[in-house]
Amino acid sequence: IEIGLPGLSGADAPSYREKAIAIAEELVQKSGSANAKELLLRAYQFHGIMLKISGKQNLPLAKSYYTKSLTLAEELYRETRTLQAQRNLADCYGLVAGIHQAEGNMDAAFELIEKSQGIREELAQKTQSITDFKNLAHAYVVMGTHYEKIGDNDLSLLFYGKAHVIRMELAKQTDSVLLMEDL
Repeated sequence: IEIGLPGLSGADAPSYREKAIAIAEELVQKSGSANAKELLLRAYQFHGIMLKISGKQNLPLAKSYYTKSLTLAEELYRETRTLQAQRNLADCYGLVAGIHQAEGNMDAAFELIEKSQGIREELAQKTQSITDFKNLAHAYVVMGTHYEKIGDNDLSLLFYGKAHVIRMELAKQTDSVLLMEDL
C-alpha cells in the first residue's frame, strides 16, 4: 500500500494515511505475518511523522502512533529476532524519544535515546555494515544534541566526536559523496 502518497501534503493526506493504516491493520488481523506487522509499523511511523511535523497541536496524536509502532516493533523483535526487527526497534525508540523531547520530558527522552543507541552499537558491531555504522553515528549525534540541550557540553562534545570519527572513517572507506556530506 502507498502510505498516503497521493495526498502527501494536501488536505486529504491524513485520510489517505488513515486508510493505509486500516488496510495494514486488516492484513495483520487476517495473516498475523511479520511482513504485515512491519507494513503496519511503517504506516504508524509515517502517519506519526507527518502529524509531528504538521504542528505542536498534533504531538499527542503523533505520540500515540509512535507508541503503537514501538509496541509493534517490540513484538516483532521478540517474534523474529531479525536484524531488520532490531533496526525497527531502534528507530521506534528514537521516534518516541523525539516526542518526549518536544514535550520537554528530557528524562523519558534520554532513556529511549540510550536504548536506541545501545541497539545501534550492537548492530554496528554485529554487521560491520556501512548502514549500521551510519545509523550509529546518527545515534551519537542525537545523544550529543540531547546533552547539548540540557547544558552538558563536555558529554555533548564526546558524542559529537564519536559521530565524527565514524563519519570520517566511512567517508574515507567509501569515497561516497553522501557520506562525505554527513561530515
